[in-house]
Amino acid sequence: MTKLLNIEEQTDEEAISLEIPIRWKKGSILYEENEMVNYSLGRYLETKISSEIVRMDQITGIETNRYKDDLKFLIRFSQNK
Repeated sequence: MTKLLNIEEQTDEEAISLEIPIRWKKGSILYEENEMVNYSLGRYLETKISSEIVRMDQITGIETNRYKDDLKFLIRFSQNK
């Protein structure tokens, strides 16, 4: 997902890092590995991130986890950018 959204993951220890959880209900059931689904999911995440008033260039990493039938995305961002 980081490649699709052009995010360079960073591990800057000094930067203030905050996290936003985003949950896709029934995502683990609905998800299938293909280009169209990945593109749509990328656009969905980009919209959700923007609605949190975070610029895409502030994103330092995205972690994807499965929680029951849902997919949970943990968006890490830095306020120092």
